[in-house]
Amino acid sequence: MGVQRRQRDEESSAPGSRLSADYITDELSPTAQRILAAAQRVLRRDGYKGLTLQRVAEEAGANKSLVIYHFGNKATLMSMLVDSLWHDLDVELFQSVEKLPVLSDLRISALIEAQRQLGHLAAQQQMYIELFASLTRQRDARRHLGTLNRSYRDLHRRCLAATRLPADELMALASLVLAVGDGMAVSLLVRPGDVDDASVFRLLEDMVLSLAGEARRGVSPSSAPAAGRPGPPQGRGAENGSSPPDPDPLAGLAPVARKLVRGAQIVLRKRGFQALTLDAVGRQAGEPRSSITYYFGDKQGLITALIEAQFHEQRKVAQRVLLSPGVGHDCAVGAICAARELLTDMTSFRAFYDLLPVVTREPDFRKMQAEHDRWLAELIVAGLRASGEPALMARADDLAVLEMAAADGLAMQMLSDPSGFDPEPSCAMLERLISRHTPKAERGKQRPSIGAG
Repeated sequence: MGVQRRQRDEESSAPGSRLSADYITDELSPTAQRILAAAQRVLRRDGYKGLTLQRVAEEAGANKSLVIYHFGNKATLMSMLVDSLWHDLDVELFQSVEKLPVLSDLRISALIEAQRQLGHLAAQQQMYIELFASLTRQRDARRHLGTLNRSYRDLHRRCLAATRLPADELMALASLVLAVGDGMAVSLLVRPGDVDDASVFRLLEDMVLSLAGEARRGVSPSSAPAAGRPGPPQGRGAENGSSPPDPDPLAGLAPVARKLVRGAQIVLRKRGFQALTLDAVGRQAGEPRSSITYYFGDKQGLITALIEAQFHEQRKVAQRVLLSPGVGHDCAVGAICAARELLTDMTSFRAFYDLLPVVTREPDFRKMQAEHDRWLAELIVAGLRASGEPALMARADDLAVLEMAAADGLAMQMLSDPSGFDPEPSCAMLERLISRHTPKAERGKQRPSIGAG
């Protein structure tokens, strides 16, 4: 969240505060602001691929050398562009929260409402998604994003101080609230009109306020599942669960077509979507470019097959970690721990964010992603309802969306932080919050390790 240097200096001088905002530059000149506004228009209209220094210069009514003078290169321009997307709401939140008592519950409500509002800034969210995957693949830009997220978490921590949690738990909660906000924004892009975000954020607010009330009364926290233990047995797939495995979409393809899809998967994983050209895929697969048009018609057809294959892999993982029973690990426990379980597959999250810009731009791809998300939500809902806990069953739909949003948002923090962000404390905090509504829910003893970003 971008904050002007004057505000940063005021924050850093306040007793006990550490607002990490070193990434923020001095207030930009009018010319630099004009260039940034032009870059936003280009990004919104043409996507990341069309965001060239020359095109930005033309949009700003300037020459390319002037853009380079103010921003140096495209990576710096993109980093500053990210800061500019949220500036107005950041300042509004900062100023409104500073007017409230430091330990007021109103700060908690204001923060969560701000997160909800951010999710409805569709144009800014789309631009951020356009930038995110590419920024996380560039060392300096990724470092900038990591600092940006630390600033987010620190501001969240200040707003959540009313919970009176110890410092480590407070930061875990701050990371979680930030993650839910980011993940819900993704859900609204993929499934506009299909997600009741107001209900999900009310649930989150109720949980956090309840936690704050307990802390003030000195109530010991409900025990959450232990972390860092071995996960459920690998390879025990959905045959032990309630959902049969999906057919492999590659199984019906010709051998050459399968090679091309696997080649596309490798290019995507190693170099990102911008590198996913027909020539690059053909070289990776060891097949001529013409074979792609022969089997898939065009690049759109290849991407469709790539997305279908990606969904298949994600569903296999989700069925394994959410449905595979082990000692003390049943469907209900897997659903309660869904965010932690899903984060064991960071390869899928990397591919998801690489593909997300094209998914949200193309109606057919967005429909495919929405159907996949509904499938995953239903899987989690089924597990929650299997618990037999009335509170879990009554809020199963909202809890499933909340779990998915938390996983999506925590994955973003992992992907964007080169110093290594550990999502485990936030996963444990989410399970603790859920336990406020399910005090008798059985807790699993076996835990999978969460993969590094």
